[in-house]
Amino acid sequence: MEIKELSILTSEKLKYELIKSDLELDDSDLILDSVMYERTVPPNKLFLIDMEEKVVIREFNEDDDYNTIFDKRLDGVEILKFGFFDLSKFLPFFTKVKVFAIHGDFIDLMLFSADENARELLTKIKFKLLFSRFANSIKERLNLESELLDLYKEIYNLPYDALPQSTIDFINNNKSRVLELGWLPLSNKDLENLLRLNKVEELYLLYNFRNSFKRFSKTLKVLSVRFNFIININEIYLDLPKLINLDLSGNSIFSPINFNIFPKKIECIDLSSNFIDDLSLDNSPPKLEDLILKNNQLTNESFIISQANYSLKFLDLRNNQIIINLEFLEFIDKFFPNLTNIYLDGNHSDNYIQQLFEGDDQLESIKVLLAEAEFGYEESIENIRDKINLYNNKNFIKVLWKSNRLPLDIIIREIQFRLYDYLEKLETKIYLNEGVYCDFQSCMTSMLIYKNDEDHSISFELYSNSLNFFIDYFFKYLDFLKIVIEDVTSNRLIPYFTSSNKLNYLKDYFRIIYKVQHKVKKHYYLNIDNDKEFLISDHKQLLKPIYMPLRDVLFVVLSSKKAYSFCKNDNNCKIYNKIKVNETLFNTELTIRGGVDKQNIKEILNNVYLNENRFIEIDLYIDDNIGKKVSLLVNTNHIKVEDENYTKVYLNKNFEFDNLLLNNSLGTYKIEIEKNEIRLVSNI
Repeated sequence: MEIKELSILTSEKLKYELIKSDLELDDSDLILDSVMYERTVPPNKLFLIDMEEKVVIREFNEDDDYNTIFDKRLDGVEILKFGFFDLSKFLPFFTKVKVFAIHGDFIDLMLFSADENARELLTKIKFKLLFSRFANSIKERLNLESELLDLYKEIYNLPYDALPQSTIDFINNNKSRVLELGWLPLSNKDLENLLRLNKVEELYLLYNFRNSFKRFSKTLKVLSVRFNFIININEIYLDLPKLINLDLSGNSIFSPINFNIFPKKIECIDLSSNFIDDLSLDNSPPKLEDLILKNNQLTNESFIISQANYSLKFLDLRNNQIIINLEFLEFIDKFFPNLTNIYLDGNHSDNYIQQLFEGDDQLESIKVLLAEAEFGYEESIENIRDKINLYNNKNFIKVLWKSNRLPLDIIIREIQFRLYDYLEKLETKIYLNEGVYCDFQSCMTSMLIYKNDEDHSISFELYSNSLNFFIDYFFKYLDFLKIVIEDVTSNRLIPYFTSSNKLNYLKDYFRIIYKVQHKVKKHYYLNIDNDKEFLISDHKQLLKPIYMPLRDVLFVVLSSKKAYSFCKNDNNCKIYNKIKVNETLFNTELTIRGGVDKQNIKEILNNVYLNENRFIEIDLYIDDNIGKKVSLLVNTNHIKVEDENYTKVYLNKNFEFDNLLLNNSLGTYKIEIEKNEIRLVSNI
């Protein structure tokens, strides 16, 4: 019986393939069915393997008579794979090969080289590759890949030839349509040789140790460049007019992707398992049907399209940083009207959306959910005020999220959507144009959630005649609303809290939830009652501590014993750190009692819930001496950081020191401003 699919492997290559198969590694070719540790592979042998039947049909020595080994059964081989790269003795026996693959496993095989320098280099590379599995961040992985690329450059000095002239002639003479080159380096000369393969229509390149491919033959219809080190998509030659399928998965692409760079005839693009965090689908190829973007860093804001795409039928967005909420589902429904399948699992979603991922037809689940979300209520909160059961105002809590950046309508629709199934079971509920009201009569508790367009806020009010279940309702719906607002806005926000006297103690728990619980003596570092205000002075002569709105604090200097706040006056563009109270000047400083106080201040000002008012920590050096470091917390609304090491900072405006309200001398050093740069210099 003729064999159609044949692999020729060395003993070493067969061992490695069997081990990879046992370990279920992604790059395993699944050679044979038996387990490696139950099979003894004789050394220094070559093996012919029927890949359709997964059986060894012949094992032989390199110096055997090949005319007796390559018999008539092999005359019809159409798919031929080599597990090494010295092919010249074998190629003359094959004349009908349409699919040709060389899987060199270059690193493992060259470790057996007699060249000590080669073994040392490749051992370093192999350890780096194995260590890359444990990289915990994008930055760490990119650093590792940069180190690997430096090592790979040395590979080209080793004595090997990946694509010699005999291999090029063999591919052309066989008129092979498919070529796969894996686990072997490709030099610039090899890439030039690839251009001469004008019959090849499908080219698969993987693990070739390159970060750019500047030329390809224009005959290509399928191009796969997987598991290389492509960082910028512009390093891939894409002027390929016949290309219909492109696979760039498993690289390190994190440059912004604009789809107008792809060939017009392309139908399928796979960009999975990269670092893509910015992608625009506008001006995408007119015939693009399949788009695979799983395992990237895309968010709701960075997955961009401004006009409907009518060609796309399959979209895979699994394992990104997208928040799957009502707004995003409507976005998908609006801009991809002809989709037949979509995958969204592995992103961020609340429990209510998990049903999407339980079956294979996620698109149909989306359409069902959107059909249920067709809300449009005419009832107004003003019309039902007299129907709200306040339970005599005996116990109440009011929580208010307020910001000009809140998309109020979207938040309210999301709240109504997520509560719909639950509220439908209640007897007393009223859906409002502005929100929802419900009365949990058996627990003597009522709840009101609504928006206020005038002050741009979302309110949550809870009333009860009994405390038995009141606390449970409070924490349940506070958690619910916190999640919804964060999902919709992709931001965290500290709300305002008021309550009846009996429930004032809950404010302590509320502060813990939003990480603003730290105090100095009896006073909180951050006042959240009316505005986000930072404690700038608690001098014992003051009747009450002095707080300053965070937006007016430029930076805070942390020394070993003091926290010095430098504030701004927008009226005259002045910087000051003294404040007048009853004709007495007080320094805007706090006494630090140790490392705990200093850490608490850092946590407060770097709190993620502060959003646009969040401070960042930097290090400045007195007289630029790295041995004299001082920590600063800076307000990035007013101060920009120039270098990646956070050691140079500049004011955004031309502020000047207010000489009447300033003491820029802080012990052994002082603050200076030179061309808007904040500097620390020694007090001489």
